[in-house]
Amino acid sequence: MVPRINPRELASMRVALTDLIKDVSVRGRDRINAQLAQVLIGTQPMASAFSAVQRIMGSDLSRARTIVYTEIGRIGSAATQLELEEAARHLPGLKKRWLHSGKEHPRQDHLRAHNQIVPVNEPFEVGGYKLMYPRDPTAPAAHTINCGCRHIPVVDGSSFGKSTVKMDMLDPKGKPTIVTPARPRPAEPRPARIESADGRAQVTMVQAAGGLLGGRSTASKGATGAAYQGLTSLQQATLARLEAELARQLSGETVHVVDAAGATVLTRRASGDRIEFHSHELALLRGAVLTHNHPSNSTFSIHDIDLAARAGLKEIRVVTPGMVYRLSPATTGWHDDLQQLLRGHGPPGSVLRQEMRQWHARLLKRSPGVDVATQEQLLARWLVLRLQRSYDLRYERHRT
Repeated sequence: MVPRINPRELASMRVALTDLIKDVSVRGRDRINAQLAQVLIGTQPMASAFSAVQRIMGSDLSRARTIVYTEIGRIGSAATQLELEEAARHLPGLKKRWLHSGKEHPRQDHLRAHNQIVPVNEPFEVGGYKLMYPRDPTAPAAHTINCGCRHIPVVDGSSFGKSTVKMDMLDPKGKPTIVTPARPRPAEPRPARIESADGRAQVTMVQAAGGLLGGRSTASKGATGAAYQGLTSLQQATLARLEAELARQLSGETVHVVDAAGATVLTRRASGDRIEFHSHELALLRGAVLTHNHPSNSTFSIHDIDLAARAGLKEIRVVTPGMVYRLSPATTGWHDDLQQLLRGHGPPGSVLRQEMRQWHARLLKRSPGVDVATQEQLLARWLVLRLQRSYDLRYERHRT
C-alpha cells in the first residue's frame, strides 16, 4: 500500500492525550507521538506501534496497546468531526449519529447512546457527559480508554441504513451526495459492505449471490492444524476460539481482526447490509489477520481480495460451517497493480475484463442452460484461481 496522508488526522493530533501518560519523559512522549503519526500516514501497521511504544515506556504490551488504540481512535474521531463541520456548511441540517463499537462487552452508557442523533455542532449525551465525538478528550477516562465507538453523518430525518452522506462524493457545486441504498432482491443474500463511516477511505467486502466455489483443498478432513500454519502461536489460539464461534453463526457476518500478539483489536458485526470502519481503524488491518464468516458457505469474493490488498493484511480468512479458507500475498507483499486490476482500471484491468468475457462465452457455449447463480459461482472461482496464479497468492482451503 502507498502511504496516505490525511491532513485532518494529522491536524487532529493535538487532541491526543499522550502528555497525560505517567512515568514517561517529554522526549518519550514525543517519540510516542511520532509512532502515532506513522500509523496515521500508513508507514507502519498498528501492531508495530504497539511494540515500539512498549519499548519506549518499558511497560507491558497491554498498556502500550491501550495507549495506541485509544489515541489513534481519538485522533480519527476528531478528524471526522472536523470533516462533518465542513460538510455542514454545504448541507444545512446535517446531523451525526453515535454508533457503539459492537464489542461483546460494551460500556452500557455507550450502548444506550447507540443511534443517538444530534446536530453536527452539538454534543452527544453519554452517561451524563457531553461528548462532541467518541473519545472526546474532555470526557473522563472511563468513557474514552479502549472505546471503539464511532460517529457518522446522517441526513436530518433519516433512519439508520436508509440515508447517509458520502463526504468524498461531491456534486459540481461541492455539496455532499446523499446516498440511499437500493432495496435488495429477496431471492439474493444482501452483500456485506465494509467501508469508512466517514467516507474518507472506503473499503467494501461483498458476498457474491449464492456463494462461491472453493479452490484447491490443501488439507484432508480434520487437519485443522494446517489451517493455522505460519501464524504466531498467540494468533493461532485466538483464531481457533473465534473461528469456532464463527462456524456456528448461520446468519449475519462478523469480522474479527487479530494482531501479531494474538489480540482481537477490532470486531464488527453486520448491521443490515454493511459493516462500517473509520479510516483510522483501517490502520488496525495493516499486517494483521482478518477472519470473517460467510453464512452462504462461499469462499472469497473479489471484494474480499480487494480489501486484503488495500488494507495490507497479512492474511484474510473465511469461515463456513465445514471449511476455513485462507488467502495471503506473495512473499514480496500485495502487488501494486492488483487493485487496479480488480477494479478494471488501466491495461491490467482491460486484459482481465477481456479474459472474463471470453471465459463467460465459453461457459455459455458448453452449458447453455446454466442458471445465473451458478454462472456467478463458477466465474468467481475462476477469477480467484486466476489471481492466485498471476500474483503468486497463497490460497488454501481446509476442512474442519
